[in-house]
Amino acid sequence: MEMDYKWLSDPTVFNINRVEAHSNHNFSGCQKKLNGIWKMHYAKNLSLTPAGFWKEGFDLTGFDDVTVPLPIQMQGYGNTAYNNFMYPWDGHEKVKNGDVPKKFNPTASYVKEFIPEKEMEGQRVFLSFAGAESGMALWVNGIFIGYSEDSFTPHDFEITKAVRFNEVNRLAVQVYRFTSSSWLEDQDFFRFSGLFRDVTLYSIPEMHIFDIFAKAKLDRDNVNGTLDLELTLDASDKEKAVAEITVRSLEEEIMKAEMPVVKGKNNKEFKVGEVAAWSAEYPNLYELCIVLKNEKGEAVETCTQKIGFRRFELENGILKLNGKRIIFNGVNRHEMSCETGRTVSYEDTENDIINMKRHNINAIRTCHYPDQTFVYDLCDKYGIYVIDECNLETHGTWSVTGKPDENTLPGSIAAWKDVCLDRAKSLQERDKNHACVLFWSCGNESCGGKNIWLMSQLFKGRDDTRLVHYEGICHDRTYNDTSDVESQMYTKPWDIRKFLEEHPEKPFICCEYMHAMGNSLGAMDEYTDMTHEVERYQGGFIWDYIDQAFRKKNRYGEDFMGYGGDFDDRPNDFNFCGDGIVFADRTNSPKMQDVKYNYQNIGISFKDNKAIVKNYFLFTDLREFACTLILQRNGAEIAREGRNVKAAPGETVEVELFDRASSLFEKEGEYTTTVSFTLCEDNDWAESGYEIAFGQDSFTVGTEIVGLDMLTERREKPVRKLEIVDCDYNYTFRGENFEYIFSKRQGGFLSMRVNGREMFDLAPKPNFWRAPTDNDMGNRMVLRMGQWELSSRYNAVVDFKAEGNTVTFTHLLGGHKDVFMQSSYTVSDDGTVKITMDLPAIPDGQDLPAFGMMFTLPADYENVRYYGEGPDECMIDRRKGAKLGIFDFKASENFTPYLMPQECGNRTGVRMASVTDERGHGIMLASKNMELSVLPYTPFEVENALHIHELPDIHHTVIRANLIQMGVGGDDSWGAKTHEQYVIKSDKGMHFEFYVAGV
Repeated sequence: MEMDYKWLSDPTVFNINRVEAHSNHNFSGCQKKLNGIWKMHYAKNLSLTPAGFWKEGFDLTGFDDVTVPLPIQMQGYGNTAYNNFMYPWDGHEKVKNGDVPKKFNPTASYVKEFIPEKEMEGQRVFLSFAGAESGMALWVNGIFIGYSEDSFTPHDFEITKAVRFNEVNRLAVQVYRFTSSSWLEDQDFFRFSGLFRDVTLYSIPEMHIFDIFAKAKLDRDNVNGTLDLELTLDASDKEKAVAEITVRSLEEEIMKAEMPVVKGKNNKEFKVGEVAAWSAEYPNLYELCIVLKNEKGEAVETCTQKIGFRRFELENGILKLNGKRIIFNGVNRHEMSCETGRTVSYEDTENDIINMKRHNINAIRTCHYPDQTFVYDLCDKYGIYVIDECNLETHGTWSVTGKPDENTLPGSIAAWKDVCLDRAKSLQERDKNHACVLFWSCGNESCGGKNIWLMSQLFKGRDDTRLVHYEGICHDRTYNDTSDVESQMYTKPWDIRKFLEEHPEKPFICCEYMHAMGNSLGAMDEYTDMTHEVERYQGGFIWDYIDQAFRKKNRYGEDFMGYGGDFDDRPNDFNFCGDGIVFADRTNSPKMQDVKYNYQNIGISFKDNKAIVKNYFLFTDLREFACTLILQRNGAEIAREGRNVKAAPGETVEVELFDRASSLFEKEGEYTTTVSFTLCEDNDWAESGYEIAFGQDSFTVGTEIVGLDMLTERREKPVRKLEIVDCDYNYTFRGENFEYIFSKRQGGFLSMRVNGREMFDLAPKPNFWRAPTDNDMGNRMVLRMGQWELSSRYNAVVDFKAEGNTVTFTHLLGGHKDVFMQSSYTVSDDGTVKITMDLPAIPDGQDLPAFGMMFTLPADYENVRYYGEGPDECMIDRRKGAKLGIFDFKASENFTPYLMPQECGNRTGVRMASVTDERGHGIMLASKNMELSVLPYTPFEVENALHIHELPDIHHTVIRANLIQMGVGGDDSWGAKTHEQYVIKSDKGMHFEFYVAGV
């Protein structure tokens, strides 16, 4: 047989001579990685490929050295393209469903020479390609071996008849970027091609355990385990063998038995006895060891597989793990690296899993394809629940109409049935022994139809220990039993409640929610609170874990993170790939602060000087953690005590706080009690003392404005009284070591000179604007509220009044008709300025993005210390994970590196802040409760930049003191508005008071 290039555009041809899908268990055969440097020829389409390159002796002159595994686009061959649901050939070539583009179908012709290991001689020899996008053909020593499609599951081929020992062999592989299967791989990601996962040469003995299906079941008593074992033996018809079965924990052997086996499938059930159950809280694993012995009693092969005993089921409409109602505190995770594209290292992956555990994430959906096999090993080890998703998405075939039609794939079209079933089988057979996998998922955003229903039936028919997930039935209910769970995307919290009231048949999860694009994740608590209030709502999966972006150099040789459009990919979906709760370089974004809090398994509230503590763990008593009470006055710690807290799963207990009648509370100020739960011992993902949950409660003693008190404490009392100088054009206040000039003509606070130093680069101005976030752009905030940007940029002082130590300005606001705002400044003898802003109610006005004042200081004043909520950036609808305390940062480092510059760096609940230079000179701000942003840029400069490197050089420190800034939202990024309670209404009028002083 020879390679037939017609196969590329035939959906019924996807597997020629590929080995049948099987488990990825470890076995004692010889294995050799062929990763490293390969020869490769790149062609833009098939017609330009080197004819006969696969033949022995072919001259490889003109072939380049490339790295395998690694997408070819990450090595300079062709361009990667970011598309959400638009097929990458759209706009370039009209391609019929199932066909492939002719003009641009990048083809990589690889050649690798190798010498088989001596141990392989006399055995059957195979080649395994763990990932080839999107189809591949294989030759060895000039002999055609086979052809295969499906980018994300293994392509194994037997090469025994073609391989030669004790000499150099030539391996030739041709990888096609587009095949008919590309129509099934329309995921929301950067598009690549090439060999991007391991290539392995391996051998097996003539008698070989080809497949293992180890169903490690947990009995109803949650104590005893059963091993339902299926072994598929590859041997001659007459051979008989014995499999010696051992199950070991870390400490001891808990089961040993024998099982006679013959060619084909062999089944036997074993009573294991007492076992420790597997869960995300206690990921107890056992090693299954199988020694295959021939009729002579000789060991011919040893196989091992990690297994975990657990029970996952749907009981009375509720998803349960080991008998307990489970909640998925999940995240979607693309396999992505800013350095190597779709090739992600074991080390990076392990760090991902550890980072998830440290932030209370307990579940992953493998969006939208099977991950590398070591991902599942790590999830087994650390305890992460997995929705294992089939490599299927056809969003672009039905997104235009939003409903199924004759062009929707795979639908019920017979020609696409077998390829869909093949993908389901390849996923299931590879991953079926992993305890972490709770759901098989039929794919993503492929609408409905019989073919997907048949995939679900394949899953169910093969495996009774897991359930089936598929979101697409909500778009086409024809085969509603495709999914065991009602799964939807980006459904609003109130709509979830309504749906479950009307449709109580199935439990509900959000397989995608909290679209974390840019500055987002607002009001996440409305979803997570619902998991404890609505029994059939059992959690969701944030979209998504990591920004999809790649390091690139600008014209000046500076590194930046490139997104859609930065790689000459046209058309593209711009920065819609920047949806991560971690940035592309795998550092945490500020959003992670709230993820950790909202996903914590300990609920803490306060009443009558007690903490009400609720244990949301399924299997863990709170006695496993250390509970510490921390008392702060005005942000400074003054006491710390431990508490012995015991609470079984689901139990609520009360914890006594500090005695308010004690001497601890004798001073005036704001007192904050933090209840903190930390690890008592080191574990695999965090050290002893690591905090897993907290709650805070605050109250004040004998004071109203804590920030003003703190500001006054920091300043020396004046020895001279305030001097007022009323001139023709300016109104000046002069005191000890300060002089403030207010301009009657230009309007505003013109000069603030403290200790002989001018504080202002520009006069402070009222500000109502923020740099639009991705969510703002998606819901057209700019169109709806754009007049407030005009009001911030262009407003005129039309009246000035002075009365003693108070001056008042009346501002006519641009973008509005006859809307006036007043700002007043009252100066005290000590140089403290009370600033008051009043905006009247605007009955028919648009909502405001923000309400406050913007100060522009020299860039030397960049050291910020504040008493407020932090330590990370927080917004009014994303502040639950912040703590009240004293925090420090530099303005130059406060700019959050979202892929597209946007509003960032904000802090909520600020009582007092200082912005100083290296010598401690600068200004202080105080308020009862305000929001504060200190950045090197104005919101207008941020708005004008499409990338961080396009921002101007740093010349200023820009302080924005706001009464309030609207929430960022996060239900989705293409229309969902900020939740109503976090919107700033202009029809109610606004009043803001805060204080400024030099230091």
